[in-house]
Amino acid sequence: ETQIVARQAGRKGREDEKKERRNNSVPTGDWNLSLSNIDDFTPSEPVDAIVTDPPYPREFLHTWKSLGIFAAEHLKEGGSLLAMSGQSYLPEIFNALSSVDGLVYRWTLAYLTPGGQAVQLWDRHINTFWKPVLWFTKGSDHGRWAGDVIRSETNDNDKFFHRWGQSEAGMADLLDRTTEPGQLVCDPFVGGGTTGLIACQMGRRFVGADSDESAIQTAEERLTSEFS
Repeated sequence: ETQIVARQAGRKGREDEKKERRNNSVPTGDWNLSLSNIDDFTPSEPVDAIVTDPPYPREFLHTWKSLGIFAAEHLKEGGSLLAMSGQSYLPEIFNALSSVDGLVYRWTLAYLTPGGQAVQLWDRHINTFWKPVLWFTKGSDHGRWAGDVIRSETNDNDKFFHRWGQSEAGMADLLDRTTEPGQLVCDPFVGGGTTGLIACQMGRRFVGADSDESAIQTAEERLTSEFS
């Protein structure tokens, strides 16, 4: 019982420390968006981390090889690619990223989506309560220690800005574990702009792109409203 209490206290202490870091972050409001396909998008400088949520359906599988090539070209040495993924085509996705020279697999993070957020995959008869976040690095520099479970708040799947939108709380947890204030975060599938919003709120800089003009407009309005 004493050990259980100690573990609970330690866990609460770590959560309090994370919240304090976030609360003490100085928002940068430093962001830039481009209307561009990933194959044509070129950030103005190398990026520290690519944190993104590409589309999951089969017809978009080709974009994962493009994402890997983009990461190998535009990440700083030792920089991280963190890509949320569905599980239906996970072997194909993993193979596409692993086939790119210069990218090194680090780990698979579990992004938990508790509560009523479960997606029902009728063809597999699966209710999904988590999704993989595939973590690759440019080169083998593994950086600081990080836990491998990311947690969205209960019923916090935010689809208001984009039909595939992710939880702000979950994105904050992911960025907190894997990036540092002042670093440049990139999302080449920007969608509704959640990655950029949270990155800037937490003192990171942000650059993003999307081939969907309406997505860029939504993300731009969201970021401008927050940081103007």
